[in-house]
Parts: sequence; C-alpha cells; structure tokens
Amino acid sequence: AGEFTESPHVKSLRFWACPPLLVLQLKRFHSRSGAAYKLFNEVTFGSSLDLRKFLCDGTKDCHRTKAFVDWHRPLRERSVSDELRQFVGFPSLSREMTTYKLYGVVYHMGGMGSGHYTASVLHDTQWYCFNDDRVYTISEQDVCNANAYLLFYARDDLFSEKIDLRHLFPEEGRQTPANIEQIKRSAWADMHRLTSSKTSMSVAGERYCCVS
Repeated sequence: AGEFTESPHVKSLRFWACPPLLVLQLKRFHSRSGAAYKLFNEVTFGSSLDLRKFLCDGTKDCHRTKAFVDWHRPLRERSVSDELRQFVGFPSLSREMTTYKLYGVVYHMGGMGSGHYTASVLHDTQWYCFNDDRVYTISEQDVCNANAYLLFYARDDLFSEKIDLRHLFPEEGRQTPANIEQIKRSAWADMHRLTSSKTSMSVAGERYCCVS
C-alpha cells in the first residue's frame, strides 16, 4: 500500500447574494432509523430580516476582474493563476440592499399522514388569514406560531414598491398585454354553442362526445 499524506482543507458554503423574493422552508419533517415524524418546535422569526452578515466578503466591482470574464470558458482552457482560484462573484442589487420584509406565511397543521394548510398574507398594514373559504384579520403577534412552515420575504425595494419585478426580470417575447376579448372570440373558446345534453364534435379527425 502506498503512503498517503493528509492535506489541510476547508469546505464552506458562502452566499454571494439572495434573490429579491426569498422563500425560507422550516424543517418540519424528520426521519430517523426508517421512522418519519413531524417537528412541532416553535421557530421564532421577525417581520424584517437583514442578510448582510450572512453574505461573503467582496466588493461590488469585483465582477469586473479578468477572472470573472474567464468563467464562461471550459476548465481546461482557463488559466491556473491564483486570481481564478478566488471567488469573485457577480453584480447584484442584493449586495447593497440586504434587508427584507415578511409578507406571507404558510402553516401546516397535522402530522405525517394527514394535515391541513393555511396561509397568512400581509396587505398594506393588515395581516389576513386564509383558511379554505374563510378569510379574516389577525394580529401580527399571531403570525409567528409553531405551525409555520414556509416564510415569504420581499426585499425592501420590492416591499415598498420602489421597483417592480417586471423591471428586474423583463418579459421576453410579447411586449403588449394579451387581448382578453379577442381570446374569448377564438374558435377554440366558443364551446358555449354546444347546448345539447350530448353533442359530438370532430377535432383533428377524431370524434369526441361533449356532455354539457
């Protein structure tokens, strides 16, 4: 057997930037020795969240270095310089705007085999609970409880409506809104003419039976 030498190494996971809409999933389901069960621990969370201390170091202009430009090339064609071995990141508004506001929570009540989902949503300054067909107001203190499962946060500029998602992610292709009235007049949407209890129709050479 050959001789092996241990080399010092470090494995780490670093966040460069977070998306404008952040969804956090609390670990509510756990398995051990083949048995699965739900965790009912109450996890406290705030109405605001600052992620600056969770982001890795780096300047906002570091993406302009030659190392970042070379990242699109295959590994075998890259330089082996020390500059390429360093993380250099990419431009993002989330490097400068790191505060988020809570605007929605999904809850799960029950166990592994069955359960029920509800949701709370912030509209203006009021929280609302959505439970099947019932919608009612709740206090901000009631938003955080042991049934919380999914947390929805929006970056400050989106939360305060200083910027719209359409500005961050412009729509590709169609630039004008769809004409709803024209769609309603389309042949495929004109199904209300089938008024009899049973009417057969032909689509692409095949016959189908429609029951109104």
